[in-house]
Amino acid sequence: MSQRLSEHTFSEAIQSLEQIVRTLEQPVPLEEALSLYEEGLSLAHFCEARLQEAQLRIEKLSLQPSEVHPSTL
Repeated sequence: MSQRLSEHTFSEAIQSLEQIVRTLEQPVPLEEALSLYEEGLSLAHFCEARLQEAQLRIEKLSLQPSEVHPSTL
């Protein structure tokens, strides 16, 4: 992996994961396939964690009182 995982943005991680999938859909040597699979698994865990963080932020925002009053809509 050219970048450390923590330096990836979510979009970059998804793009890297998609590239790994495309590569693994072709015949590759076993050792390379295992290495790519391991990298893909790390990227998938990274993406899942970012999605969970986003979900928690959305849930927190949903619990905050609205600043918009219905009469102003």
